[in-house]
Amino acid sequence: MADNGRMTDAREVPSVTLADGVAMPMVGFGTWPLRGHSAAVAVGRALQAGYRHVDTATMYANEAEIGRALHDSGLSRQEVFLTTKLRARDAGHERAVLKASLRALGTDYVDLWLVHWPPPRGKANVSVWRELLTLRDEGLARAVGVSNYSIQQIDELIEATGEAPAVNQIHWNPRRYNADLLHGLRRRGVVVEGYSPLKDTNLSDPVLNEWPGSTAWRADSRRGRWQPPGAGSPPGRRQPRGRCAY
Repeated sequence: MADNGRMTDAREVPSVTLADGVAMPMVGFGTWPLRGHSAAVAVGRALQAGYRHVDTATMYANEAEIGRALHDSGLSRQEVFLTTKLRARDAGHERAVLKASLRALGTDYVDLWLVHWPPPRGKANVSVWRELLTLRDEGLARAVGVSNYSIQQIDELIEATGEAPAVNQIHWNPRRYNADLLHGLRRRGVVVEGYSPLKDTNLSDPVLNEWPGSTAWRADSRRGRWQPPGAGSPPGRRQPRGRCAY
């Protein structure tokens, strides 16, 4: 990373290997709440700055704009790690939703597909997970995971299918650090991906030893957390809506 905080060489970005054997860049660009032209512009600038992980979701309603930015970037598909997410309300329509996402993104596959929130009914939780595994095995997603799940809910998936999610994306920041939760998920082979790492964090709090935001982000990276900054500011600027993954 250059002194001004901008990514200058994608080769400098560390990665974490998911249980599926997929290498996920630990620095990426989150796209909530961007839509329309501003989403395409922001993602294009992020790719120019060196970011190679872009995070979106069906709920964000910006997949088409992200697809356009990826196309216009001139980068090959294999150079960009792409994440999108399934809305809980779309349980039972997984295949149709993923295919719609792929069309919007202009790609044959995503690198990571997550269930955005647990479905409201317990049985649906397992059936959705089975369908994600099926679509992964068909090559439509390289890795699959969940978001906002408890360890108990993840254990239900493991017990029913024998496979743990590659990732669990949860609200995580320095103030919310939970060693027991982190250890529990790691023991199950689940990478913790934390969103909003700075959104509700007081950077002057003694817990952070008066670290500047950029130092805290680098420390997170060294501990194995993926950190896509929020989409509302230019790439490289300290962001309130990032994500972190372990």
